[in-house]
Amino acid sequence: GAGAGAGGGGVASTAPTDECGAPCTPNGGEALTMGVDATTHESEVDIALKLVCQQRERARRQVEELEAENRRLKDQFKAHQAESRRLQADNLRLYEKSKYLQSTSASAGGSAPVGANSIAEQATEGRYELMYEEKVNPFAAFHRRERQQRYADLAPPEKLMLNFSHFFLANRHARLFLFGYVVCLHLLVSGAMYAASHHC
Repeated sequence: GAGAGAGGGGVASTAPTDECGAPCTPNGGEALTMGVDATTHESEVDIALKLVCQQRERARRQVEELEAENRRLKDQFKAHQAESRRLQADNLRLYEKSKYLQSTSASAGGSAPVGANSIAEQATEGRYELMYEEKVNPFAAFHRRERQQRYADLAPPEKLMLNFSHFFLANRHARLFLFGYVVCLHLLVSGAMYAASHHC
């Protein structure tokens, strides 16, 4: 009986052990796998975050470079505008001097030199002649501003009539068409009235 009890106790105390004699835990491998997966996920998140930060830094540098290039181009454009105004003023002064020399030579009995200027030179001279006349005539700019102000004060129907009148007065074919239209309309009305009076 004692042997049977001892044998029964030995069977009851038997438990699965590993190679080192430690009791085996059935979920130990799963826990280890979950820990490895969590570590791998964290490392992937860190890598993705680093990539996003690097891309943002590159974009920020590109924006700064573009802003610097934009400022440089604006400064260059302003410098070109100032240079253009300076050259225009210099050319206008040279034209004034040439006009003065022509007037003094004409008053002294000489004749103005007749040269075979090219079309481009004549166009340039004509442009600076207009600029010179506007400069010496202080009323030109005033009249231009007055016309613009009066046109802005007009009502829309008045602006429409003014534009139509400018169009017909500036275009020869439009004037001929308007004249023919008025004549035909006059003949049509006269014929209708004549026919109506004789019909009665």
